[in-house]
Amino acid sequence: MEVSGMGLLTVFDGRKRKGPLKVAVLFSGSASSMKAMLEDPKCGTDYVITGGLTDRGDASGIGLAGEHGIPVEVREYADFLESDMAGELKAFGADPWTLREHYDQGIAEFIEENYDPDIIALSGWMRILSDPFLEAFPYRCLNVHPADLSIRYLGGKRDGQRCFTGDDAVTDALIAGETELKSTIHFLTSTVDGGPIFVQSRPYKVDAREVARIRRKEGLDALRAYARDVVQERMKYACDGPAFTTALALIADHLIQVDPDAGVVYMDGKALPYSGYQMEG
Repeated sequence: MEVSGMGLLTVFDGRKRKGPLKVAVLFSGSASSMKAMLEDPKCGTDYVITGGLTDRGDASGIGLAGEHGIPVEVREYADFLESDMAGELKAFGADPWTLREHYDQGIAEFIEENYDPDIIALSGWMRILSDPFLEAFPYRCLNVHPADLSIRYLGGKRDGQRCFTGDDAVTDALIAGETELKSTIHFLTSTVDGGPIFVQSRPYKVDAREVARIRRKEGLDALRAYARDVVQERMKYACDGPAFTTALALIADHLIQVDPDAGVVYMDGKALPYSGYQMEG
């Protein structure tokens, strides 16, 4: 997704909106952040969920959406690979990434035609989105990451790079001795967990004694399981959901712009800090 050299890109101007901000949600599992949105008093007035899309037919988020009358499209990747389109692409020697791009283009077209979103919210979407999708919704895709993406390496080969990215971000933060964790809402780019930071949650306090005990007595695999099954699950409700609803409320009420070159978000013409808008508490 190449958008550098274009100055400030407007994501949405909430000051001029005549109705609720329209949000489409992508999810692969329980869609816990969508649940937080649906429970938010501002959902229905400041913003509305116009539809959802999942890559898993057994995702429990489908039932959640159904309870609230939200349409959900199921697009399993395995089904796409068995489609006539994929067969034709394979016949012409398409590589796996090219197939992924065509799948992403298809879901982007469906979302645009059926849900007409202002913002795409990723609530536990477990696939990396390729350029055809990102180019369809440039700097309009929000993702939540269960770590403080503003923390960067100082010095060495990774100087300036973000420390806690990827699937093991929570484990990495615990190993690094972080005593407070935050969830980060960022605008999606082609660099995984590398997009401009918009909102950071209130801190989640780590049980440092429990972390030390697990590392000392049970080892790294046990710590990874604790990070995934305990810490990250608690953060979904204490950090992810509140950060997402805050981000949507801010977009609905303010002029939000992004400087792709600087990786900085602007709100009402003023640059936010690199770490984004900080939730109090």
